[in-house]
Amino acid sequence: MDVHPYSKMLAQAPLAIVVCGEITISDRYWQQDCAAATQNILLTARALELGSVWLGVYPKEARTKAITKIFNLPKNIRPLCVIAVGHPAQEKGRVERYETSKVHRNQW
Repeated sequence: MDVHPYSKMLAQAPLAIVVCGEITISDRYWQQDCAAATQNILLTARALELGSVWLGVYPKEARTKAITKIFNLPKNIRPLCVIAVGHPAQEKGRVERYETSKVHRNQW
């Protein structure tokens, strides 16, 4: 997919999900709604022992326009991201990202 520079895995992925929001329903919060839905999709894929990758589309204008055109999305629909889903080519294991120094309790 030439639209997204990090989307090479889509050529081999058996499934891709384009997560979109309807701006006429939620013009102020569609990004948050779609991000929450995307996170749930990623967690479900993991629980099913599938690999998944979140490929950001919005707010990159060129990506947003290209995805809109490819999928013939109506004017009131905005793509937030594409999720590639499939069986991973390699198991990377768990990555620990928790950083105690970034957690603040009751104050900054």
